[in-house]
Amino acid sequence: MKVPLLLALGLCLSLTTPSLAQGPGGQQQQQHQKDKKQTKEKRQDRTHERTQQQTRPQTQQQQRPRTQQQERQQPQTHNRPQVRQQEQQRTQQQTQPQVRQQERQRTEQQMRPQNRERFTPPRGPQRETRRNAPPRYYRHPDGRIDRTPRYYNGVWYGRAAPNDARFRLRRPYAHGYFRDYGPRYYHRIIRFNRARYWFWLSSGYYFQIAYWDWPYCANWCWSCGDQFLIYLDPDHPGWYLVLNVQTGVFVHAIFMGR
Repeated sequence: MKVPLLLALGLCLSLTTPSLAQGPGGQQQQQHQKDKKQTKEKRQDRTHERTQQQTRPQTQQQQRPRTQQQERQQPQTHNRPQVRQQEQQRTQQQTQPQVRQQERQRTEQQMRPQNRERFTPPRGPQRETRRNAPPRYYRHPDGRIDRTPRYYNGVWYGRAAPNDARFRLRRPYAHGYFRDYGPRYYHRIIRFNRARYWFWLSSGYYFQIAYWDWPYCANWCWSCGDQFLIYLDPDHPGWYLVLNVQTGVFVHAIFMGR
């Protein structure tokens, strides 16, 4: 009788031990472990989300320029000859005015006297026999016609015809005659009035430039010393020719006295 009782007691103890192990203290430990796992999982999820957010804008920025470059390269691959033609046209349009300016500067420098020592003052222009003789203009080597009145290589280019109506005066030499003209007299301008196109010489005499010749002398250096020569115009009574030694350009002017 004792043996079965002992066996029954052992079975009862074996059945009650897991319930005892799962008492209030054991349940708290299990919950604490579960909470730790959950918090770890949440932290891992948060860190993963942050890394994704940081990497997303970088990937977008890296992808955008690639797509733009691809879009730019696509038309070039399809239309390379057209693009080359357009580039050549642009370069030609940009270089043509520059080349023209350089050519003009070179021709002007060649035609311009370097200084007074090398520049031999020319004689006065000779009188034109034909009343309706057309003006003679300088022609550049490339075929361009220069309508600027200038003296170059012994020729007075751009002189007006003797019967030009612009040079007719009712009273020629109304203010007297200017005697100090010719290749021997270098003059210095000490004063200038742009509103009336007047300029005064160091001797006190002053002249008035023809308004239609003003564009040719607007950029002159009027205070650069004695670099002006004055000649008598043989075809138009009452008019004088004012020659700039540095540029070789001359303009028509009237003597106004003192």
